[in-house]
Amino acid sequence: MAELGKKYCVYCLAEVSPLRFRCTECQDIELCPECFSAGAEIGHHRRYHGYQLVDGGRFTLWGPEAEGGWTSREEQLLLDAIEQFGFGNWVIIQRVTFWTHLPHLGKTALQMLSQWPTP
Repeated sequence: MAELGKKYCVYCLAEVSPLRFRCTECQDIELCPECFSAGAEIGHHRRYHGYQLVDGGRFTLWGPEAEGGWTSREEQLLLDAIEQFGFGNWVIIQRVTFWTHLPHLGKTALQMLSQWPTP
């Protein structure tokens, strides 16, 4: 029996929280990463349909063992700042992104980003 508030893959019925793939063409089609990667098709849903990644920004990109637990939301903040201020402007990016939104990652992120070559 499915628990209230939890999300399940419509193909394999596994719990898909917090990361799942929602079809943008079919109503009520959400797949777990494994079924999505395998190209699962069910009912009118086809593997070539458009999709939306649903994770609420909580999905950890480098695993829970990664220092700081870097999430997809934090990654998006970083990419937005790089687009706005330019690749290599790490001090500015740190000030507007990490100190404002991600203070727990500030020093670690600046050290990591400063090692990347500037174009």
